[in-house]
Amino acid sequence: MTKNKRVIAWILPLIVVAVALFWYFFIYKHSQPQKQSSFSPTIHQLPSNPSSNINSSKSLSAPSGTNQGSSTSNNINSIQITTSPSQWTSSSSGVIVLQEPISNQSVSTGFFLVGKATVPKVFYTLLDNRVGVVSTDSINVINGKFSAVVNFKPTSSSGRLDVYSTDATGKEINLIEIPVNFN
Repeated sequence: MTKNKRVIAWILPLIVVAVALFWYFFIYKHSQPQKQSSFSPTIHQLPSNPSSNINSSKSLSAPSGTNQGSSTSNNINSIQITTSPSQWTSSSSGVIVLQEPISNQSVSTGFFLVGKATVPKVFYTLLDNRVGVVSTDSINVINGKFSAVVNFKPTSSSGRLDVYSTDATGKEINLIEIPVNFN
């Protein structure tokens, strides 16, 4: 075999392997759905058009890089509740009662999320009608009460607040959904 044929015999398989590796790592792997970490609450994939699904069952989440808000747990004893019990929203099981905000209330970043629950932790997801999730977090329940200051950046004038707990498998239960307006 001549020297040129030996070089080609070695280079050609290396090129084939390099192309195969490139395809696998940069095309195939990046097109596969990413697994969620096991410690996060179970929240599913955002639909392509969140506004058409805002009143559907809970199935929205924020993929990495979207408009994510935050919350800060607060001392429930320092918050004066301005709503009456007739305005509060309760989960169908009665496990969670949302005292503030109330249905169709106008909220802006820094609003108080306040309620009562018989579970050790509640979760919330704030969605706007344009992009979906704008804030999501968990809140510890202390002495049957929870509160947090919710920060977010809406892109529309209205949306939905979901407050819920999870079972041992991470499935959302005791769901409260209320419409909200953004200032």
